Parts: sequence; C-alpha cells; structure tokens
Amino acid sequence: RSTKEGDMKGWKEGVEEYQALPISKLTRALGLTNSNLPFFNEKQDAIGELDAWSEEGLAALRVETAVPLGPRWHQWVGIVKIMDNLFDKKNILIMDDVGVGKTLQAVGAIAMYEYQRLHYKTHGKYTERFGECYVYWTITSADPDRSCPPGLVDNTLFSPNRRFALIVIDEAHYARTQNKFRIGCVELASLGRMTIAMTATP
Repeated sequence: RSTKEGDMKGWKEGVEEYQALPISKLTRALGLTNSNLPFFNEKQDAIGELDAWSEEGLAALRVETAVPLGPRWHQWVGIVKIMDNLFDKKNILIMDDVGVGKTLQAVGAIAMYEYQRLHYKTHGKYTERFGECYVYWTITSADPDRSCPPGLVDNTLFSPNRRFALIVIDEAHYARTQNKFRIGCVELASLGRMTIAMTATP
C-alpha cells in the first residue's frame, strides 16, 4: 500500500496477538517465573553514571537506592515475538523509534535463546510454549564452540563451518542498496536460523 500521502491504513504493528497480555503473561509465555531477564542484573544504579563492571558500580547495585532493571511492556512483547519467530524460522524487522528500546529487545532475545538452549540441555525439551516445536537444525546439540580453527577464512564470522541462532543487524536501512554492508548482511543471514533487522529510518 502506498504511503506517499500518509496513508498508513495497510500497516500493522505485527504484534496484535499480544496486545491484551500483561507482563506477567508475557514472561510466563517465555517460561520465566518472574519479570527478570535471565543473565541480566536485577537492579541498576539510580543515577546511571557508574561503570556497572567496576567495583563501585557493582556496589551501587546493592544499596537501597538501586532501582529495578527490566524491560518495559512493549519490549517484552518484542522479545516474545522474536522467540516465536525463532522457532518458526521467520525473520523480523524492528522499527521502533530511536530510544524506544530496539537493542534491549534484541539482546533480551539472545538471553532467552540461551535460556531455552540450557533448558533443553537439562530437561530434554524447551519450555512449554516451544516444547513441541519442530526445529530445522537443533540449537541445543552442544555448547557453543568459541575456539577458532586455523585459517584466515575460518577465523571470520563468515566461515561456512559456523552457524548462528540469531543474526542481529542494526541500522538495517543501510542494506537497502548494493554495497559491502548489504553483502555482509546477506552472507551472515545465510548462516543463521533467523535475522533480526533493526532500523528507525523509513
């Protein structure tokens, strides 16, 4: 549908099926028992001026003034949608405006992928929502191999011997034209189970 004159009637957000779900049901859909993302801090420095990896920054997370850290409702919706697409082997385009939290959705999905992988490794199945899903290639067969074999090509992300669950492409609008960025994106996407493309540029 043309949008030259502001006609947006044909556009959808793509997450209509989640609109009525509160955060508690969204996190439950992911197999979580609380509203904390796995592997994330549960608190953050109230001022936000400290390096979270420094001793001072870590100490700031333990004081009473530390504030809860967690995704907002729309970010939980995005993470659930990404995970649904991951198991359905569908790509996704996140077009939230600047500062709305596209990066957290992508990083949160990476954390949830690892959570599902470890759940499968321990229990022989994914959490309830994804437990019966058919996967095109297993994402849980082994721990990630972080060693690089010898050879120039094999030491790059583009090695044909590598496989990725999630390919995240920020500023995806740069891939609209034929250039080196586009070529790299296409090649990486061929090695992944799904691609998360993010852009705030129409």
